[in-house]
Amino acid sequence: MTLTSYPEGRMSAEGEVTEILGHKNDPGIDILSIIHKHGLPGEFPEEALQQAADTPETIDEKRP
Repeated sequence: MTLTSYPEGRMSAEGEVTEILGHKNDPGIDILSIIHKHGLPGEFPEEALQQAADTPETIDEKRP
């Protein structure tokens, strides 16, 4: 939301909706709003996803 006018006296502030992230009760909307608020990327880069996919699910303790 972007404020278009600030409150004066008894007048309320006015604003314009700039993006709809979802319904306030949607699962995960709280996390999405924090990501958006702080300008964080919403998805991991492809390189990070590939590295995660290449990582074994268990650790071999005998491996140096």
